[in-house]
Amino acid sequence: MRLSLLLVVLLLAACDARPPSPPLVVFVAGVEQDRLEQMLEEFSAESGMSLTVRTGASAELTDRLINGSAEHADILITNDIADALRAAERGALRPLQSDAAAAWHPSLRDPDGLWVAFEIWPRWIQHLSDVRPINPTYEDLGTDAFSGRLCLSSASLPGNRALLAHLIEANGVLDTERLVRRWVRNLAEAPYATDAELRDAVRSGACDYAIVSTAYPLAGNWRLASGPYSYDATAIGIGRHAAQPELAHELVDWVLENKAVSIPGNAELPAAAVAGWHDEEARLLAERAGYR
Repeated sequence: MRLSLLLVVLLLAACDARPPSPPLVVFVAGVEQDRLEQMLEEFSAESGMSLTVRTGASAELTDRLINGSAEHADILITNDIADALRAAERGALRPLQSDAAAAWHPSLRDPDGLWVAFEIWPRWIQHLSDVRPINPTYEDLGTDAFSGRLCLSSASLPGNRALLAHLIEANGVLDTERLVRRWVRNLAEAPYATDAELRDAVRSGACDYAIVSTAYPLAGNWRLASGPYSYDATAIGIGRHAAQPELAHELVDWVLENKAVSIPGNAELPAAAVAGWHDEEARLLAERAGYR
């Protein structure tokens, strides 16, 4: 009798037990994939949630999200804001229903609340320590004083397209194109494939000046520099057809609370979405100006 009762209790417990949730599917699109995968491994270890991470080029994974694939993504993380905006406009992302996302700096949120930028890499003018002037402006780099002294990375990089987009937003297409033509005229070397190669070129003395991103994304509290400002960013959003939207929101909240740059709410910052709004204009401008 006791054995039968024990079997009944075990059967009832087994019927009541919930099966483990299937893994969250996360698309990590673009560069810095190893570092972002490490971030996701940390989340998985802390939360006990299992993840399936797919990596690849930003445009390719964003297209998969938009067009639908055999494996619907719960989360999209991309370092190309233009692709985040494209996914939002094509209906591939769902609204973020998160207190953390709603309280995020307005310049780092999608206007329709479909993604947030949680990392930023400011672009700045790097120079050799023994050259003058120490702090030239973007306009300065197009003057005759910088002929044969400037280096750039490829116009195909999201950060450089974002820079052109921010300049277009501030100054218009015509003035920005004139400036970029002057930069191209002053180049010491052909544009480098990556920002890492560009930073090395300045350190080696091959270039006196370069417009380059910071080596690591900003984290923690940060005070904005004054003057013209542009940045590359990493965005996160939840797929429209996410199988587990509640768990996906947990991941978004964790990223914003633990891994994101903190910008004071009253700080003036160009909108991250500008990089998407003017992306095609930036591409065409670079082509016309001979900036490859």
